[in-house]
Amino acid sequence: MFNVTLVDHLHMTFEHVLRSRLTHEQLAARLARRAWLTLLADLALLAVLVAATLASVLTGARWYGIVSAVLASLALAVAIGYAAANFERRIHAHRWCAARLWLFGERYRALLSELHEGVIPVEEARRRRDALMQDVQSVYEQAPAIGLRIEGGDSEPVDEVVRASRVA
Repeated sequence: MFNVTLVDHLHMTFEHVLRSRLTHEQLAARLARRAWLTLLADLALLAVLVAATLASVLTGARWYGIVSAVLASLALAVAIGYAAANFERRIHAHRWCAARLWLFGERYRALLSELHEGVIPVEEARRRRDALMQDVQSVYEQAPAIGLRIEGGDSEPVDEVVRASRVA
């Protein structure tokens, strides 16, 4: 038979919320890095485009004009890709979700502490757990997809936070 106490359930849910928050933070950071690199690539292409265009004007060499046209096409393609990726909206959505999950993680941690110290009765803890579950569910309903795996992610920081929050 499956036997889980209220405290066990709170710990499991807290750990899940914590892992989700860290995943959204990592995804926001990854997207911000990709957006920055995409902008840098576009700026580099534009800088070389300016140089090739100036060389074409100053020397009159036809191949500088061809290079300029190719670089302009590449810069346009990168700009279109940046706009299509919609980085800012996605970064904001992941950061919003992580911030909300941080708040609920702290509320779970406070609930665990109060329950352990005997400040609140078990029935009050159950009522607050149920309300927290509803609130967290509303965040998950609005959260952006986490469809990709975080490569090189280390669960050690998460495990340390979870261990530190465990109440003996």
